[in-house]
Amino acid sequence: MPTTDFASGEKCWARENGSLYPCTIRKSVSKNSEIRYFIHYTGWNVRWDKWVQTCDLLKDTPQTKELVKMVEKRKKEIGKKKKGEVGREEVKEGEEKGNEAKEETPDAIGLQKELVDDWMNVNGGENHSPENSKTVKLPCSKTVEDILNDFMTSRTSDLEEWNSFIVGLTLYFNKSLPLLLLYPLERSKHPTTEPSKTYGRTHLLRLFLKLPYLLKSTGSVGEGEVKVLIGRAGEVVRWLSRIEDAEVEYV
Repeated sequence: MPTTDFASGEKCWARENGSLYPCTIRKSVSKNSEIRYFIHYTGWNVRWDKWVQTCDLLKDTPQTKELVKMVEKRKKEIGKKKKGEVGREEVKEGEEKGNEAKEETPDAIGLQKELVDDWMNVNGGENHSPENSKTVKLPCSKTVEDILNDFMTSRTSDLEEWNSFIVGLTLYFNKSLPLLLLYPLERSKHPTTEPSKTYGRTHLLRLFLKLPYLLKSTGSVGEGEVKVLIGRAGEVVRWLSRIEDAEVEYV
């Protein structure tokens, strides 16, 4: 039986109609090598309890909470624009402030925005309409393997340690992608090739969102080593936020 990623009674976040809602795991079942979870939405009547897949859930981490804030902020902005509550000057001012913030903390602002845009594309855009749902075009013009090779080329010291980290990161990506990094819409399009040779920047960012949990949940990595690995992952994220990369194409 596959190992469950979420324990009974664990608090987490569930994807529903383009938003993320806090919930609690009630129980889980395994069928055909796939685990499904029965969840209860916090503060909602039990009649809304439902079965979901692993890919519909996110751990209750600071990274997830930040993503929730970004998603809700984006939805409010879209709602205001539709109602005409935001004038051109206000939009321009907001964009300027956003650009300033991005320059100050590109890894915190810019890459989170990419994850929100990714979320919106997969969930049907502004109207959350299934017929408007899009997925990343595969294979990506620059794959995870290409990106990490470019990162290694940019390193000038501690090459042996960095190479070991990148090898491990690639392994995590290849093993995690089919189980944790794909939305249901993407599963039917998942190719048989090695993920790191097919998927690109967007799915790598999805991994970084889950990486702290994945490292801590292995049980074989000490707390000190986890901090070191997360620190190295942070350096890769900051590097990603600075480089010019081809725009991700959705189809």
